[in-house]
Parts: sequence; structure tokens; C-alpha cells
Amino acid sequence: MAPITIDNNEGEPLLIFEPEDLYHAHNQIVGYWGPVRSSIDWCEYNYAVSFYVAEWFNFFSNAVMVILGLWGAWKTRLHGLETRFVAQYVAIAMIGFGSAAFHGTLTHIGQQGDETPMVFAAASWFLTVWFLDPAYEAKQSPASHKACCGVAVVLCTVFAAVHFIYRFTVGFQLLFAALLLASFPSYAGHWKRCANPTMLRFGRTYYLASLAIAFTLWLCDQHFCVHLHSLPSGLHNPQWHAWWHCLMGVHSYLGATFVAYQRLDYLGRRPIIKYTLGIIPYAAPAEDKP
Repeated sequence: MAPITIDNNEGEPLLIFEPEDLYHAHNQIVGYWGPVRSSIDWCEYNYAVSFYVAEWFNFFSNAVMVILGLWGAWKTRLHGLETRFVAQYVAIAMIGFGSAAFHGTLTHIGQQGDETPMVFAAASWFLTVWFLDPAYEAKQSPASHKACCGVAVVLCTVFAAVHFIYRFTVGFQLLFAALLLASFPSYAGHWKRCANPTMLRFGRTYYLASLAIAFTLWLCDQHFCVHLHSLPSGLHNPQWHAWWHCLMGVHSYLGATFVAYQRLDYLGRRPIIKYTLGIIPYAAPAEDKP
């Protein structure tokens, strides 16, 4: 079924994914954080596992983003990349922390802690990809580069303030999607210049596949919520929104790793791919230590 809107406990619009009577029947428990004050309540039943965590699976699935983001930031700083590339990984971790705050509390402030970092991260991603090639970057004046960063910060700050007051859920989603779509042509343009087939596979094939699967699960969680709670043979809801978090953590990490690798290549630092635990790739100059 399509999402529907009801009033939350503060008289604000609340987007839900079940008929209203089923929603109220399945979410009667009022946990530690009180009644729902966010503008969205996802398909997972509230406080079904813990009195202190509103959406248990949606909360803990953010650990993927937090761990990958912090690990990538540490490795990138260790190997001497510019702060903007470290910031890409930090942004992934911050989205993970913010999303955990949202799903763990279903409060208005928790939701802002999720959505505001997403917009800042998307704007940062746009600028990082746009100025990835040092040859292109050198053609731009330092003042214009700083001006782009300043405009991005101002616009994101204005968005955060207005969004905090008016809670425009669809508007936020459209802005976030627009920033990512605007970044994509520049990002895809770097595929043609990647000489390492393994990194290209991470930065293109796995990057796109993880996004496609994640987005499909995100949509299924919303439109088939009623069916996911009534699967045959007593099967439990597979919690597709939680899997969305995991896959988007992988997707974001792969994108950040690809641009880090390409930046090292453009700077003539002969990047290689190294692995943590044999499965998590990261980029490093060939002469650096593990």
C-alpha cells in the first residue's frame, strides 16, 4: 500500500506505512523516549524489543555506517590525504550516528540528527567529486573554491533551520536526491580514468549494485509493510529498512574509497588497494606502510 499521513502526538503530519487502525494496534507501547514526535514512523514495530530503543533493528543496523566511516577516516588520515577526503568518511559515520538517534528515539530532534547530516554530507560529496581532479582544481581560483564551500555551508545551514521548523519530509528527500544526482555525472566521469579494474569494480559495479538493492528494499519496506508483518509459516518481518542502512553504508564507503584512490592517482602517488580483514578495501600510496 502507499504511505498515508495521520497526525502525530503534536498535531504534526506523521507518515506511516500501514492502515491507521493497524498502525495504532501495533504501536501501542510508549517507551523511554515517549510518544512518536518524528514526521515518519517506519514499518518496524515500536519498542517491540527494548523499552529504551524505539526501532531495534533500524537502530543497530547503523553500526555498519559508523564502523566503516570511522575506519575509512582513520585510514585516509593515516595515508596523508587531504581533509576533505577524511571528511567524506566522517560524514558516513555521522549519518550513521544520526540515523541511530532517529530510529532509536522517533523524536523530532532525533530525526533532525539524521536528516541534517545527510544534506551536509551530500553537499560535501558534490564538492569533493567536482574538484577531484587537481588539474581542474588548479584552473579555479582559491577564492572561487572557498566561495563554493561557503555557499554550500550557508545553504545547508538555512535548510537545517527551516527544516527544523517546518518538517518538510518530501522536500528533504527531494533535496538529498537532487544533490546526489547532480554529483553523479562528475563521479561517473572518473570511471573512464580509473586504470585499476579492481577499484573500478568497487567504485562502479558494486557501488551501483549496492545502491540499487538498497533502494529496492527501502521501497519494499514501505509499500509492502502490511505483508511483511504477516508472512507465511510464522516468518518474521525481514526488516528491509535495516538492510537499507547496511547496504547504504557499504555503498557510501565504496564511493568514498573510489574517490580517495583516484585522488591519489591524479596526484601521482601510485595508489594501491589494501584490505582490512581481507574484505574491506581502502586506498593507500604504494610506498606507505599498512
